[in-house]
Amino acid sequence: YLQAKAATATSNTHAARLTPTHNKVKMNAHEFADLEPDDIPDPICAGSPGLTDLERNIVIVAHYLVFPVTSYALYAVYKKLDIIEQRIYSPFTLMMAILWVQLGTAFEIGSHNYTSDWGLDIRKTDLIHGSFSFFNYGTQFIMAIALKKKGVPLFRCPDFSSGIINGVVDTIAVIGDLFMLVMTIIQPILYAMIGRASSSVLIPLTAAAGVFTLIRLWQNLGPNKYTFWGGTLYLAFALLGVFFNVLYEMICVAFIHVAIAGSFACSMIPFVVAVFNAELPGPDVPSDEVIKGAIRYVISLLLGRMSSAGASGLDENTPLV
Repeated sequence: YLQAKAATATSNTHAARLTPTHNKVKMNAHEFADLEPDDIPDPICAGSPGLTDLERNIVIVAHYLVFPVTSYALYAVYKKLDIIEQRIYSPFTLMMAILWVQLGTAFEIGSHNYTSDWGLDIRKTDLIHGSFSFFNYGTQFIMAIALKKKGVPLFRCPDFSSGIINGVVDTIAVIGDLFMLVMTIIQPILYAMIGRASSSVLIPLTAAAGVFTLIRLWQNLGPNKYTFWGGTLYLAFALLGVFFNVLYEMICVAFIHVAIAGSFACSMIPFVVAVFNAELPGPDVPSDEVIKGAIRYVISLLLGRMSSAGASGLDENTPLV
């Protein structure tokens, strides 16, 4: 009976792909029909070649690179803590965001290992992936909040006392901070309701949070060329990971997984550079002057005259709300 059962189980290709390699069991038609859509092999890439052993090992290493890079990021915050405490809203939340990157990666590794053997052709909705989703997207929201300028309350009314432009910028900051706080709390509920489809909602929202992080990393720890490029490349590498994910769905080459993982790991390297170059605060400058300075900097950079614009394109003591 056991031999017959084993023979039947190994003949079921779909069941073999939908279960971990060490625990393959037969799944009858009724059970297969009851699966959530996210548990069924991707209809676009289901027939694509999987990873070779060498490619799989490289993908695994790429995921584990997150841990030393984020550990160094924690060290950077520790070394510059005396300055960071004078510059941003919550150094503790910043460190917690870095830890969330590690936790999200740990759950991601577990999900990849027990689903499709590090491939991307099976998109399973479960607690392991749900935990990855919470920490992966949540870290973007809380990092942006943590990098707010020191002394600016989270719950407040926009300030129009310095002009309309400053008031509009402040309004965006107030609404954005509250929205990111709410999304951090409700995203597990969203995942429970619609599963992995929640990514289609969360990816653009975390990209917007990344813009907040870019500006605040640049201005609230600088401004200088290191905080500018640190924030810019942090966001650029994260968006590059999203691009490679979309590219995989277009061409179905499994080894693109290493580029996806590597992009997110590399995003923390410029972040570390920015933190190590944090500076003491200077006098406040209105937001409209910051915007004008940023525009001048970008134009000078595009025209190849970065040296004439100064190290940051702004006054060295220009913070942003």
